[in-house]
Amino acid sequence: MNIRAKISHFWNNPDGRTQKVNRNISYSLIIKGLGILVSLLLVPLTLDYLNPYEYGIWITLNSILTWINYFDIGLGNGLRNKLTEALAIKDYKMAQTYVSTALVLLFFIALILYVLFLILSSFVSWYNILNVESSIRNLDAIVMIVMFCLCICFAFRIIGAIFLSYQDTWVNDFLTFAGSFLSFVWIYILTYTSESSLMKVAIAFSLSPVIVYIIAFPITFFKLHKEIKPRVNAVKFKYANSLVGLGIQFFALQLSGLVIFATSNFIISKLFSPAEVTPYNIAFKYCNLVVIGFSIIISPLWSAITDAYVRKDVKWIVLSMNKMIKIWSLCSFALLLMVFISQPIFHIWIGYDVSISYSLCFSLAIYSSIYMWSILFAAYSNGTGRLKIQMITMSVGAIFFIPIAILAARHIGLIGIAYSMGAVLLIPGIALAIEYKFSIGKLKNECST
Repeated sequence: MNIRAKISHFWNNPDGRTQKVNRNISYSLIIKGLGILVSLLLVPLTLDYLNPYEYGIWITLNSILTWINYFDIGLGNGLRNKLTEALAIKDYKMAQTYVSTALVLLFFIALILYVLFLILSSFVSWYNILNVESSIRNLDAIVMIVMFCLCICFAFRIIGAIFLSYQDTWVNDFLTFAGSFLSFVWIYILTYTSESSLMKVAIAFSLSPVIVYIIAFPITFFKLHKEIKPRVNAVKFKYANSLVGLGIQFFALQLSGLVIFATSNFIISKLFSPAEVTPYNIAFKYCNLVVIGFSIIISPLWSAITDAYVRKDVKWIVLSMNKMIKIWSLCSFALLLMVFISQPIFHIWIGYDVSISYSLCFSLAIYSSIYMWSILFAAYSNGTGRLKIQMITMSVGAIFFIPIAILAARHIGLIGIAYSMGAVLLIPGIALAIEYKFSIGKLKNECST
């Protein structure tokens, strides 16, 4: 088979599910590629507009406040699975009920979270929480504005879950890219029209995705997917249990993920300084390029596995998972190569103002490889709704992460944070791989009888 024939087979695969996965990967590669470019350009652009200390403050603040995304009690992921199941059997009435009910619940949760946040903020000082000098002005106001925008996005993120359920992963990627691109344009204009301002940077980054989602909402429900358009009379809270029941399990996973993935910048800021967040975050972004590429490929697999599992298509699941294991091996090798060539790339990318060691880059490469392995088998676990082992192992990792990370950071510095993340992720990584082997063997036996 020549190259042209292979491309044709990839694009027009006779298996409809595989064809959709392949096309999603192709579209997402282009969109995520552009997103990576924007993300890379945003770092020196923002560093040039602010300074390393202020940039570190923004990264830390943003990573803390985006914790709100984990408090949807798993409704986003619960909706994704339930909606995929309804669409697989073409039950659009039930699909509309799921969407309408989830949307109302998310808006209600967002309102509660913001009110609680306002009450909490009246009793705490964000200067103390973030270990920030008093010379930084309007920090409390910045926090309020960012939190307000995040609460709006909190509810509207349901749009992404809907496209994921339709196995149109690339659309969800495009929404994310559009927000990043708008932020980039906004910051670029600021560099030529105003003096350095942490407040303006916070508004640019926080309001951009809000604008994108507000535009996307009517396009999604009044043009592309009218059949599941939210309606007041379609809201049925008796189905909230089926969404929240599965969602609570995802919520437990999200909380564990919050502790492991979203606290590192905060720990660095408290143990060292906001300035130390900058080299860590830049090295993380560098290694994360491979993770993003792997995620592009793995992302359509979740809903596709749900569809295949409902239809008992074991052969497709096994073939897809085997391909992903090979891709993981290639990505891990690519990470090692990136470590060896990291220094000249950092100098070209951000100049010489920020120093990033080989050891920090290597530690984050190890973490990234382990992370990709764990999300590979989590895709099967999430798609089939088999979340018990994932919940237990992630919870164990979350319990031990902070004390291990603090201890390691005090003894070996920033690399201790990265090695700690990798260490706690080994637990679910190994357990989920074993569970997959047992689960797929059981499914084969069920289908053969």
